[in-house]
Amino acid sequence: MTEHQTTGGDGDTSRSGGAEQGGGCGCGCGAGGGHDERRADPAPYNPPGRRALDYRVGDHGSFLAAMLDRLASPAYPALRGLTVRTPDDPSIGLLDAWAVLGDLLTFHGERIADEGYLRTADEHRSLALLGRLVGHQPRPGVAADTHLAYTLDRDPRAGDLPVLIPRGARSHSVPAGSDEESQTFETDEDLTARWAWNELAVRHRRPALLTADDLHTRPELLVAGTSTGVTVGDRLLFDFGAQRVLLPVVSVRPDRTADVTALGLPKAAPASLPELVTELRAWITEPPVSVDPDDPDYPPPATPEAPNPRPVSRFVADFDAQVLAPLRKDLDGIADPAAFTARLAGPHERLAEAQAVAAGYPEVVAWFEELQAVVGELARRAAELAGEPPAEPAPGQPAPTAGDPAATDPPAPVPAALAALAAVLPALRTRVVRPPTADRDAVGDPQRAFGAGADLGARLLAALDPRVGDGLYPAWRRAAAPAGDGGSPGAPARPLLRAVLAMRVTATPFGATAPLKSVQDDQGRVIRTADWPLTGAALTMVRVVFDTAGKTPVRAEFQHAETGSTDQRAENLPADTAFALGPGRVELHTRTGQDHDLSWLGRRPVDSQEPGVTARLLAGLPERTVFVSRPAEDGRVHVAVDDASPLSWQLAPGEHRQVTQDGYEVRVQVAAGGEPPGVEIGIATVPKPADRRALALDAVYDGITVGSWVAVERPRKGADGPDGVPGDKKLAFVTTRVTAVRTAVHTQYGITGRGTVLTLADPWLDEHDVTLDAIRDTTVHAAGQDLAQADDPIGEDVHGDRLELAALYDGLRPGRYLVVAGERTDIPGVTGVRGTELAVVAGVAQTLDPALPGDRVHTTLTLTRALTHRYRRDTVRVQGNVVPASHGESRDEAIGSGDAARANQTFALWQSPLTWLPSDNPLGAVPQLEVRVDGLRWHPVDSLAGRGPDERVYVTGSSGAGSGAGHPTVTFGDGVHGARLPTGHDNVRARYRFGTGRAANVAADRITQAVTRPLGVTGVTNPQPATGGADADGPALTRRTVPLAVSALDRLVSLADYEDFARSRAGIGRAAAREVFDGRRQVLHVTVAGVDDIPIASDAEVLRALRAALAEYGDGRLPVRVDVREPVLLLCAAKVKVAPDHAWSLVEPRVRQALLDRLGFDGRELGRPARLSEVLAAAQAVPGVDYVDVDAFTGVPASVTTAELAALTGELADAPRTSVPARPARFEERIHEVTAGGGQTLTAVAAQYGIPLAALLRLNPDLTDTRPLPAGRALCVFRGIRPAQLALFSPRVADTLILTEEIR
Repeated sequence: MTEHQTTGGDGDTSRSGGAEQGGGCGCGCGAGGGHDERRADPAPYNPPGRRALDYRVGDHGSFLAAMLDRLASPAYPALRGLTVRTPDDPSIGLLDAWAVLGDLLTFHGERIADEGYLRTADEHRSLALLGRLVGHQPRPGVAADTHLAYTLDRDPRAGDLPVLIPRGARSHSVPAGSDEESQTFETDEDLTARWAWNELAVRHRRPALLTADDLHTRPELLVAGTSTGVTVGDRLLFDFGAQRVLLPVVSVRPDRTADVTALGLPKAAPASLPELVTELRAWITEPPVSVDPDDPDYPPPATPEAPNPRPVSRFVADFDAQVLAPLRKDLDGIADPAAFTARLAGPHERLAEAQAVAAGYPEVVAWFEELQAVVGELARRAAELAGEPPAEPAPGQPAPTAGDPAATDPPAPVPAALAALAAVLPALRTRVVRPPTADRDAVGDPQRAFGAGADLGARLLAALDPRVGDGLYPAWRRAAAPAGDGGSPGAPARPLLRAVLAMRVTATPFGATAPLKSVQDDQGRVIRTADWPLTGAALTMVRVVFDTAGKTPVRAEFQHAETGSTDQRAENLPADTAFALGPGRVELHTRTGQDHDLSWLGRRPVDSQEPGVTARLLAGLPERTVFVSRPAEDGRVHVAVDDASPLSWQLAPGEHRQVTQDGYEVRVQVAAGGEPPGVEIGIATVPKPADRRALALDAVYDGITVGSWVAVERPRKGADGPDGVPGDKKLAFVTTRVTAVRTAVHTQYGITGRGTVLTLADPWLDEHDVTLDAIRDTTVHAAGQDLAQADDPIGEDVHGDRLELAALYDGLRPGRYLVVAGERTDIPGVTGVRGTELAVVAGVAQTLDPALPGDRVHTTLTLTRALTHRYRRDTVRVQGNVVPASHGESRDEAIGSGDAARANQTFALWQSPLTWLPSDNPLGAVPQLEVRVDGLRWHPVDSLAGRGPDERVYVTGSSGAGSGAGHPTVTFGDGVHGARLPTGHDNVRARYRFGTGRAANVAADRITQAVTRPLGVTGVTNPQPATGGADADGPALTRRTVPLAVSALDRLVSLADYEDFARSRAGIGRAAAREVFDGRRQVLHVTVAGVDDIPIASDAEVLRALRAALAEYGDGRLPVRVDVREPVLLLCAAKVKVAPDHAWSLVEPRVRQALLDRLGFDGRELGRPARLSEVLAAAQAVPGVDYVDVDAFTGVPASVTTAELAALTGELADAPRTSVPARPARFEERIHEVTAGGGQTLTAVAAQYGIPLAALLRLNPDLTDTRPLPAGRALCVFRGIRPAQLALFSPRVADTLILTEEIR
């Protein structure tokens, strides 16, 4: 039989056989002096601190030797004859059998003795029973918790009916890998869910207040629907009431997600630098000289000259003096767009700081926010004008700008990647705090419930009058604000867009494309062409043609045209003759030379003796006398038309005149240099007014109806220059309605055809429009189709404590959980980072903005606290079917049958482990177990001792012997200490949940399998990760926590009491208490770490329960603060020399594990520094290690800044530290002193230390403006209590423990 030995923790032999204690060899041969039965064996000696006891009185060898010695003892004379000592003798074999029995009894007796002491016990059950003697209960595992968001489907037959998801609805997680298992979660309360609440749409759009001026600045117009039929090039008619605008479509972009179509509008020419400066001046204009803060009409409404009236505020006044006034002064000296862009960089950053400074004043913050958006947009436009992208300053550094006093000296060089990290680090460190449970208890405000916009009024109406019940919410949801001008009270009325029409017909007037009329001589030869008179006009044309030199008139051409007839005549010059033309006659005279009689100067121009041609038009024709002189030396021609009011002009080649004279339209034109020289004079009758409203189109258009809009474009009408058409410029663009429509056959202008004739409500011609040339460039747009204007996008981020939803949602109640997720915009220079946070509804109101015509009733939610982050509006998703859930699976089953004749009946639950949830009791958790016998509930207690015979109580335990083994059990009384169970069959039932531990800390969006599916439920997910799960204590942790049960006794007085009380709670792995000064008073600070260093959120239920328990069991007058430890990750690089005959592949994992055991979480305490000697000792103790050479040893705390990270490379190159500090909890005040010669901005200081700007302002309440901090200025960047640090190696972070083999 072999000897049993156990080596103690210090390497000594803690157990030895009895033969060794007696000096024998232990083999039974009697060597070494044999066994002296006259002397008793020495009693086992157990010095303090041993991990195993010496409790055996002997072993197999000592027992056999003693019996063999007694065979020859005088005390047993009857055995003297037994002289055989060989092992094969039956008598000796019998003694050997008894020695084996003695060895077994003493061995197990020693093991039993070990289990009776806390330090030496190995079995978890023994440790639990020992702890129960002093009132200790092993810390159970804690279930993880999260929030689940359900998705429902809508039954088209039943509508959007509420669906009750009961408490205990079960869902499973999906494992991410083969090393994970599916975890079960159940809801903690009932949830009333609806299809409409799957996603509460945040309001993305609101009715647009569009004016005519906005069409020149906005890039596109949104219309409802994606099947509008509008194509590029179509014309849109915008109706603003008294004004209408026609614009072409330059692009079409359908958005099927939002069911809108974006129609691109013509872009205006980029604004010039002076225009940008002028626009900026309007926004940063100087305030009035004197403002009465009590004036109810201040600030005045926005105007084009002052689009952003400033509120009365000291913050605004200081900002104007410090930033805007220097900016206004520098604008005069800016000469190029690049300088303008650079100059705006500083004020843009100051405006962000100003918002943080004025955080308590929403109106002031809104003013700064709007101005910042304008300044940023102007800088962008200036950069585009310069042809370069806007230069952004280095993240976290001030923007060096010309003339900006905020410019600072460059800081110490930091790698670009770390500099970028410094800019985003403050926002990423922003803590997301889940609303505590108390927030839901404080939402029952009667004023909100009975408020004017509350949902309660509508529900009361539906209950009081069933007739309105079914249609109340659909009708209310579609109710819109009455139409108005959309302006604020006191503001000047602005014509707003009333309608948008897509003009489906584009046409030209009939004859606009007709060829010119041919002019023939008396022999029928075509000598030139002329234009046609308009319908309803008679045209008489006189044309004098000069020779090729342009000096002498050689031919006179006459033409008279009326509707359906034309007469023409040509005469060679010089000539004095008379002839018939149309309905009248013409007298022609020519004077070839100039006499010296100057008396003509006093006569009429037509009687002039000046060389030229005179034509007198007689009755039947327009009775006029026309005179055309010979061209002068400078080429000018004297032209005169005589009537009661004579007209005379000196015209150069290419010039023309058109006037109205006594009911006739007279047009005179001198041929330009590239045309045959000559002068053309046209005299036409003016069309009747009725004809000016008639518009004949070039074809038949059936889509034009009476009452529809028509837009007539005549670009040359009223324009200056030789191509312009005289007349009213307003007729260049005419919009009017159609009063009549008919189809007619036209035989005019030398062509025939059928076309639509429109009668318009307003004239589109005037008295100057007498020839077809006046309308040849005319374009007619008709058959307008109404396009429903879509609401404009809202550019403002989602933030604060109000959520404006896109529609009216009925049935929402205060106290409902919401999950808000979206892309964060509070991280400077970074996009695509998503955030998710939980919110609680505090109030529900149905709102409508009367200043927005067309606005519809929609729901506005007020939250119990403001959102932590800012989110880009078009990415925000608000889930409304949200319910808290925790890890575990429920069972309700019979666990046994009661028998009144039996005492202390014990039953085991069918499943394990039992689920425990955080609680404020001393243990820190409560089991999810309910036991009923014959329908009556029995209550759990810690012990049956002292309980009466009629008390329905039970105690819990475990049927297993090890940690986490076996099933939970319930034990009932014996009729003396606790009541016995009544007799019955399966009358003992248990409703419980099983499942717990850290394995349930699953990531977000992993719980996706809905097991419990009420009708309509289609899916489930966890928008946030599950947290708080912790494993139950094993033997080592139980051994450490048993003494804590008697240290405080649930009465906290000393620091050790608070520390031990926190250590003994479920879910807490480390705790350290210390009295510190928080800047105002002495507080008791408790730093905790999770079991196995599982991350604990600052708002976790484990900490909430701990704070409540400390307040209940501690001194209520003593302020207590609980924080989570600050980790210090150890960095180590070492070379290991492997001993001969050992392999590095085997030694390296052992060294790594030894270091993790010694300097990992299990071997560390809060506030205890990590020493280099510990690293060397742990590594050197591994078999196969010859020696260890540590090259680097340091630590990185969680509060590290990017500057410290940049300096880490140099530190690792130096000699390794002998110790990495891990400080206990302490009050710290960190002061920053500005050293840059040009000062430093608040943004730069916040980025340097990785803290939010709002936190910097809270620490320095004297910072009330955005002035750059001067050199030498000191300010606080941290003031408060730093929690205790925990220095350790973390296996979760790669490359923090680098081990390489030493080859030398």
